[in-house]
Amino acid sequence: MSNYKPLSSNSASTPSLFLDCDAPTDILLGDASRRVEAVRNLAATLTMVSDQTKGLEAKDLSAFAVVTEILCSDAAEILVAIENQSLKSQLSGDPS
Repeated sequence: MSNYKPLSSNSASTPSLFLDCDAPTDILLGDASRRVEAVRNLAATLTMVSDQTKGLEAKDLSAFAVVTEILCSDAAEILVAIENQSLKSQLSGDPS
């Protein structure tokens, strides 16, 4: 049976996005890496755009910040799930 946890990035009191904390580690790691890579690419884009313009409007910076916060939050929660899997494995003596 899977262990589903609502992501803290859900915007409503009734969550619609969940993390399967029992998913295979390689799947979880891939999902976390994808989000971190997206944030890195977004930051690189922001750097290029800010170098080429006189400045960005506050609403543009706010949009970048919201996207970054959501992706980083999701990635952090996925990494915690991986860490918890590792701890459970160590406590149970499972070498995987």
